[in-house]
Amino acid sequence: MPRTRPTKPKPNGAHEPKASKHAGGRPPTYKPEFVEQAKVLCQSGATDLDLADYFGVALRTISRWQAEHPEFRQSLKLGKAESDARVERSLFARATGYTYDAIKIFPPKGDGEEPLIVPYREHVPPDTTACIFWLKNRRPDEWRDKVQAELSRQVALQPVAPALPAPEIAAGILDLLRRAELELGLVPDDTALLPARLASLMRTGRILPPSLYDCLAVALPAPAEPAAASPAVPDDDGDSNG
Repeated sequence: MPRTRPTKPKPNGAHEPKASKHAGGRPPTYKPEFVEQAKVLCQSGATDLDLADYFGVALRTISRWQAEHPEFRQSLKLGKAESDARVERSLFARATGYTYDAIKIFPPKGDGEEPLIVPYREHVPPDTTACIFWLKNRRPDEWRDKVQAELSRQVALQPVAPALPAPEIAAGILDLLRRAELELGLVPDDTALLPARLASLMRTGRILPPSLYDCLAVALPAPAEPAAASPAVPDDDGDSNG
């Protein structure tokens, strides 16, 4: 009979590692009670990632539930809208200032005496940063930055150059080409090919609009045809010159 190796006993409290939740198994089941739970969580500022952690599912599962269950999607929308509105109200109160009830506790003067509790009203003055943030978002036309306003004014006051017709633009391009030829010292043969090559590159690269391509094709000089050889003229002896 073959001998088997004895198994090593596990220490107290040791246990087998649990498999990850929903790994390789059925997808998590959606439950109707998730609607109210998700709404309450979103009202407290929870994000979709927080919801996934609360329900013990992946983030893509929260997205799938929103797509498959309209009531779940609506609960998230309402809960997030309420939390955003609460933040907006807090920002408004910080920008305008607010007053709240508070108490101040004074220690007792002697043994056996109770501490003195004095209620009072605390006033928080308006915060300049909150005011600027609020006005820039609610009234951007009146409270935009001075630099941005000045730049917008300068751009509005600059005269707009009239658009040139396409033939004039083509003529200007040809004039620049001729100046470049002179500066580069191109020989006449290269000079005749340069405009056509540039026009071909512009047409291939779609650098200019099609209307300008047509004008360039009209304005570009036609390639010179090679001169035909003149017929030989026989001399008096019957031999041809040449």
